[in-house]
Amino acid sequence: MFITGDDHPMLTAPTHNKSLDRIMATARARKQSQACVQCKRSKKRCDGYVLNAVQRAPAGSTSMPWVLNGTFKKTLQPCTYCRRTLKECSFNSTWAASADHDITSPAANVPLRLHGVSRAGLTPGTRPSSDTSNSSTISSRSQTYELARQRPPAHILRRLATPPSPFSTESSLASSSSNQPLVQSLLQIYHDVMENNLACWVTDSTCPYMTSDMYKPPVLGDANRNDSPSPEWGTSWSNRMYQCILRLDRAAQPTMIHLTPIENRAASRALELAIMSFSSQWQGGQRMESFPSASPSHFDSPAERLALGLEQSLRDLLWKQARTALQEVSELECFRVIYAEFIFGLTQRPWTDDDFTSTIRISSVSSQPDTLESEIARIFSQENSSVYLDRAVRKAHALKYRFDTSEAGLFQESEPKFSPQDRQGIGFLYWLLVMHDTVCSPMNERPVVLADEDCMMDALKQHLPAQGSSGALQVNYRWKLDMFLHDDPDSPQVPRWPCSYATAAKAIIKSTPIKILLYRYVFYLQNAIKNNESKRSVENCLQGAVSVCRYWDMIYSPFFSDLVRNYGSVPPRLKSWFVCIHVAWNLGMLLLADLIELIDDKGMSNKTAAQARRSIDFVARIRMNGALELAELARADTASEEALPGYHFAVQESPLLTEPCTAIFIRGFMKASLYYLSLAADLWGQEGAHHRDFNKHQGMKDSLMRLDACLRALWCLGRKSGLARRVTGLMLREYYRLQESLVEANSP
Repeated sequence: MFITGDDHPMLTAPTHNKSLDRIMATARARKQSQACVQCKRSKKRCDGYVLNAVQRAPAGSTSMPWVLNGTFKKTLQPCTYCRRTLKECSFNSTWAASADHDITSPAANVPLRLHGVSRAGLTPGTRPSSDTSNSSTISSRSQTYELARQRPPAHILRRLATPPSPFSTESSLASSSSNQPLVQSLLQIYHDVMENNLACWVTDSTCPYMTSDMYKPPVLGDANRNDSPSPEWGTSWSNRMYQCILRLDRAAQPTMIHLTPIENRAASRALELAIMSFSSQWQGGQRMESFPSASPSHFDSPAERLALGLEQSLRDLLWKQARTALQEVSELECFRVIYAEFIFGLTQRPWTDDDFTSTIRISSVSSQPDTLESEIARIFSQENSSVYLDRAVRKAHALKYRFDTSEAGLFQESEPKFSPQDRQGIGFLYWLLVMHDTVCSPMNERPVVLADEDCMMDALKQHLPAQGSSGALQVNYRWKLDMFLHDDPDSPQVPRWPCSYATAAKAIIKSTPIKILLYRYVFYLQNAIKNNESKRSVENCLQGAVSVCRYWDMIYSPFFSDLVRNYGSVPPRLKSWFVCIHVAWNLGMLLLADLIELIDDKGMSNKTAAQARRSIDFVARIRMNGALELAELARADTASEEALPGYHFAVQESPLLTEPCTAIFIRGFMKASLYYLSLAADLWGQEGAHHRDFNKHQGMKDSLMRLDACLRALWCLGRKSGLARRVTGLMLREYYRLQESLVEANSP
C-alpha cells in the first residue's frame, strides 16, 4: 500500500552532514576511475559500478554497499553501453572490490523526517491550502528531496533490480519507512500532474457516458446553478480517480471481477509501480543546464550527461519493474490493472543518447525541414507506449460491456451492487480512455481501438434510427458537434478574461470535449484517405472538421488568447489546465492542415471546395495560426518564473511540465519549430542573395524569435523526457546552422 496522510506530506529539511558532503565529493571524483575501458574511450557514462552493486547485492543484506566482495567477481555484469554496442566489457576491478565504508546507508547519511504519514493508502492526497506557499517551505522540501534524488536509497535500488515475486506482500516500495521521502515525493508529483488534470478532463458536466442520472457528486457542483468554484477546482483537490478505481474494484469483485488473493495483490502492485514509474519522469529535471545560446555542442556536454547520475538508473529500474509487473497481470481484467496500463501508456521509456540513431548531417539550409522531419519521425518510431494504452482501452471496453449487459438484465442473478457514484465512476474511466485513444491514435498514426459504434455516447443512443441501411447507420454513429455542446446554440456564452475564477474554470472544462472531437475528425480523415473513400464522403468529413474549428474560433479561441496575453495574472491551477488543452488543440490543427493539404493535392475532395480553399490559402492560414499560438504560449511561459507556486518543485517552474502525456507537447512544439525553421529557411533561400542584413528583415526576425521560443519550450520538456532532449538537440543543430549562415552573410 502507498504511504500517505490526510494532508499532503511536507518534508522537512535535513540537518547538514559534513561527512555526507565528503562522501558525495569522493563518489563524484571516482566516477571516471570506476568506468570500463570502452566507456572511457568513448567518453560515455559507465553504469557498470552501480549496476553490479544493484544486481549482486546479497539478498539478506539490509543495506547495499557500493563496492562488492570478491566472491561476486565471477558474476559481474557488463555495463549498459557495452551490452548495447555488443562490445566486450573490460569490467573494472572496483566493481568487485571491498569497501571500507558503506556510503549508501540512508539511516546514517540522510536524516529525513516526515509529518502526517499514515498507512491508509493513496486516499486523501490533498495539497497545501494556498497556491502561494511559503517560500521557505518550498526551499526546505527542495533541499530534502535533493539529497534523496542525488543518491537513491540502496535498498530501493536492490529491491527494484532483484525484486521478490510481485505476488509477495513484502514487495511494496512503500513498506519501509526509509523509503518514505522518495515515495512521498513521487506521489505528490502524481497528484499535482495526473489528478490535477483529470479534475478538468473528466467531470459530470462533460462526460458523455453517464450511467446514473440520479447521482451528482457534491465536490463538482452544479455548473449552471451558481458562480462559486467547486472545491475540486481550487488550490486543494483529492486523488479522486485513484479512489474511484479502488472503489470500483471492491464493488465489482464479488460478481463482475473474479481475482484470487494472489492476483489481487499483483494488481495492486502493478498500479503502485506504474504510478511510481510515471512520477519518476520528473527525476533530475532541476539539474539540467540552461538553454544553450552559443553552440550546439553545449547541449551534449559531458557535464550535462553526467548530471543525470543515479537518477536515471532509478528511473530506468522503476520503468522496467513496472513493465514486468504489468506483463504478469496482462491477462487480468480489473479496474486497477486498466488504470495502471493507462498510466504506464503515458510514461515515456527512459531513453539515453545511445538509444537513438545518429544525428543526420544536412548539407544545405533549404533542404533541412524535410530531412529533419524524417529523422525525427524515426526517433518517435522507437516509442512503443501505445501498446499499453491499447490494452487498457480494450479491457475497459470489456468491463463496460459486462456492466451494460448486467444493467440490461442479461445477468440479473450476478448483478454487481454498484452505487450511483460507482456507476458514474465507470463512465468517467471509460471516457478518460476513449479520450486518450482518440487523441493518441491519430497522433501516432495508429487506428483507434474503439470504433464509433463501440463507444457510442448516451446522446447518440437516444437518436438512432429504428431502421435503415448499414451505411446510413454508420454515418449516424459518427461523433458530431451538437453532442458536445453545453450552451444554448442560439446564444452561446463567450467567456473573456479577466472573469471570475469559476467562470474561467467552467469554460476551460467545457473546451475539453471540443478538443477531443477535433482529433476524432483527424482520425476520420486519416481513415478516409486510407480507404480511398468517395469525394463526397471525404468532403463531408472535412466540412465536419471545419465546423468544429469554427466553433472553437467563435467560443474558445478569444478566451485562450486572453489567457496567454495575461499569462502572469492567471491563477496557477487554471494556468496548468488551459496550457494542456491549448497545446493539444493547436497540435490537432497542425495535423488537420497536413491532411487537408494532402487531400486537396491528390484531388480526393470536391474540386470546387478545394479550389476555394486554395484561393484563400486555407491550409497556410491554419498552419500559421497554430504555430503562432504555440509560439506565443511558449514565449509567455518561458518568460515567467515559478509559474505554479505550491506545486511540487519538480513541476512548479512551468505548466508545460504538468501534461501527463508528454508526447503531445513534444509533437506540438516540434511541429511549430519546424514551421518557423522552414519559414526562415525559405526567406533565406529566396532573399539571401539580395538581402544581406537580415537583422533588419522583420519576417526573418519574427521567425527566429518564435523559433527560439518553441525550442525553449522543447528544452523545458527535456527536463522530464529523453525523447524531448533528443528532438531538441536535432533542431538546435539546424537552428545554429541557419544562424551561422546568416552571420556569414552579414560579415564584411
